Amino acid sequence: MDAAELIRLNNLQLAARVVSDRLLLGVHHSRRTGVGTEFEQYRPYFPGDDLRRVDWKLYARSGKYLVKESATESHLHIRMILDLSGSMNYAETGVSRLAYSKILLASLAYMGYRQSDPLSLYTLKEEGLELQVKEGRNSFYRILYQLENAVAEGKSMPETAAFPEFQYRQKELLILVSDLLQAGEEWINMIKKAASPHRQILIFQVLGDQELDFNLEGFYRFKDLETGAEVELEAESIRKPFRAAINGYLAGLEEDLRLPDVHLVRASLHRPLAGVIAEGLKTLSRWNF
Repeated sequence: MDAAELIRLNNLQLAARVVSDRLLLGVHHSRRTGVGTEFEQYRPYFPGDDLRRVDWKLYARSGKYLVKESATESHLHIRMILDLSGSMNYAETGVSRLAYSKILLASLAYMGYRQSDPLSLYTLKEEGLELQVKEGRNSFYRILYQLENAVAEGKSMPETAAFPEFQYRQKELLILVSDLLQAGEEWINMIKKAASPHRQILIFQVLGDQELDFNLEGFYRFKDLETGAEVELEAESIRKPFRAAINGYLAGLEEDLRLPDVHLVRASLHRPLAGVIAEGLKTLSRWNF
């Protein structure tokens, strides 16, 4: 199902299950692996792994550094952040950026719920970052409720915004969903402040095809969804400078976000959600998500 069909279901939990089931189709294992008592599998050694977990007898035979892993309970805290600035109301062919983002986050929350991962939800507005759902019992269903009722409005966050100090008691996965459109360097600064060896950051940048291609013809009235300002322009006259500006911005963004443990995935409003999520999760294979 494409995004438009999922939105027409008018049921966020059902949409999340459809996307997640599609994504997990053909995946036969469901247990997370890590340090435990019951041997499960081998995996390649990564810098930072405890050397005591290397199978040295196997190394003597094969010359390969392999680490023993065992079935264990999850200890991965998944913190999800949804941008709720006015530009998230942008829509193409009946699919809004906000609706697409809600299903994306709900699908990831459902996958985390199935693995018993601690889940929490934050929103970002002009006032800054706000905790909506704290980790705990029934957090998945509370996250669904908050996503269902989330409204995007107002300007983007201030350039001085920052993540609160998270506790490093366990490894974390931080998932941010936004258009990443910024007036200054607010997104770059915020992500750099949040980057940490204890935290993987997975960013989904959701954009429309016209925001990238700008294949419009004729006169249009363009509206700033955050300030409400409007301007009427002939599309052909601004197509070339617009494309140059957006391509330059996106290239610069990619360069600025080439940081350790930070992963950027760009999603079109017309791209199937299961494929978008699969691309993001591939970058997290080291963390066995």
